[in-house]
Amino acid sequence: DTANQVNPSTTSASSTDSRGLRIQIGSFTMLENAQYALRDAEKIGARGEIIKKDIRGTVYYRVIIGQNLTEDEAQKMLATLADEGISGILYTEEN
Repeated sequence: DTANQVNPSTTSASSTDSRGLRIQIGSFTMLENAQYALRDAEKIGARGEIIKKDIRGTVYYRVIIGQNLTEDEAQKMLATLADEGISGILYTEEN
Protein backbone atom coordinates (compact mmCIF):
# COMPACT_ATOMS: atom_id res chain seq x y z
CA ASP A 1 0.00 0.00 0.00
CA THR A 2 1.70 3.16 -1.20
CA ALA A 3 -0.81 5.46 0.51
CA ASN A 4 1.31 5.47 3.67
CA GLN A 5 4.65 5.95 1.96
CA VAL A 6 6.51 9.18 2.48
CA ASN A 7 7.44 10.37 -0.96
CA PRO A 8 6.92 14.07 -1.61
CA SER A 9 6.10 15.00 -5.16
CA THR A 10 8.04 17.56 -7.10
CA THR A 11 6.77 21.10 -6.84
CA SER A 12 4.99 22.87 -9.62
CA ALA A 13 6.54 25.79 -11.42
CA SER A 14 4.15 28.11 -9.58
CA SER A 15 5.64 27.22 -6.21
CA THR A 16 7.49 30.10 -4.60
CA ASP A 17 8.90 28.04 -1.72
CA SER A 18 12.64 27.75 -1.51
CA ARG A 19 14.15 24.28 -1.35
CA GLY A 20 16.71 22.87 0.99
CA LEU A 21 14.70 21.56 3.92
CA ARG A 22 14.96 18.12 5.46
CA ILE A 23 13.33 16.56 8.53
CA GLN A 24 15.08 15.45 11.69
CA ILE A 25 13.23 12.62 13.42
CA GLY A 26 15.72 12.05 16.20
CA SER A 27 19.07 12.87 17.78
CA PHE A 28 20.75 10.16 19.83
CA THR A 29 23.99 9.65 21.70
CA MET A 30 23.90 5.94 20.82
CA LEU A 31 24.28 4.96 17.15
CA GLU A 32 22.10 1.88 17.65
CA ASN A 33 19.12 4.03 18.68
CA ALA A 34 19.56 6.21 15.59
CA GLN A 35 19.62 3.09 13.42
CA TYR A 36 16.34 1.90 14.96
CA ALA A 37 14.70 5.28 14.29
CA LEU A 38 15.89 5.28 10.67
CA ARG A 39 14.55 1.74 10.16
CA ASP A 40 11.14 2.82 11.51
CA ALA A 41 11.02 5.68 8.99
CA GLU A 42 12.15 3.42 6.16
CA LYS A 43 9.27 1.03 6.93
CA ILE A 44 6.85 3.71 5.74
CA GLY A 45 8.88 4.59 2.66
CA ALA A 46 11.00 7.49 3.93
CA ARG A 47 14.60 7.70 2.82
CA GLY A 48 17.20 9.17 5.07
CA GLU A 49 20.57 9.02 6.68
CA ILE A 50 22.33 9.29 10.01
CA ILE A 51 24.57 12.33 10.44
CA LYS A 52 27.24 12.29 13.14
CA LYS A 53 27.55 15.66 14.90
CA ASP A 54 29.95 16.65 17.69
CA ILE A 55 28.45 19.29 19.97
CA ARG A 56 30.69 20.52 22.77
CA GLY A 57 32.46 17.18 23.01
CA THR A 58 29.37 14.99 22.90
CA VAL A 59 28.70 12.96 19.75
CA TYR A 60 25.10 12.92 18.52
CA TYR A 61 23.68 10.78 15.73
CA ARG A 62 20.95 12.72 13.96
CA VAL A 63 18.38 10.87 11.90
CA ILE A 64 17.54 13.01 8.88
CA ILE A 65 15.01 12.17 6.18
CA GLY A 66 13.99 13.80 2.93
CA GLN A 67 16.23 15.92 0.78
CA ASN A 68 15.94 19.35 -0.79
CA LEU A 69 12.28 19.73 0.22
CA THR A 70 10.15 22.83 -0.12
CA GLU A 71 8.34 23.98 3.01
CA ASP A 72 5.07 22.57 1.65
CA GLU A 73 6.67 19.18 0.93
CA ALA A 74 8.28 19.12 4.36
CA GLN A 75 4.98 19.96 6.11
CA LYS A 76 3.22 17.16 4.21
CA MET A 77 5.98 14.74 5.16
CA LEU A 78 5.74 15.81 8.82
CA ALA A 79 1.99 15.13 8.73
CA THR A 80 2.51 11.69 7.19
CA LEU A 81 5.15 10.86 9.79
CA ALA A 82 2.85 12.03 12.59
CA ASP A 83 0.10 9.75 11.26
CA GLU A 84 2.57 6.88 11.74
CA GLY A 85 3.55 7.98 15.25
CA ILE A 86 6.90 9.51 14.25
CA SER A 87 7.60 13.10 15.30
CA GLY A 88 10.00 15.36 13.48
CA ILE A 89 11.28 18.90 13.09
CA LEU A 90 12.41 20.90 10.08
CA TYR A 91 16.15 20.64 9.54
CA THR A 92 18.63 22.69 7.54
CA GLU A 93 22.39 22.31 7.38
CA GLU A 94 22.68 25.21 9.85
CA ASN A 95 21.00 23.13 12.60
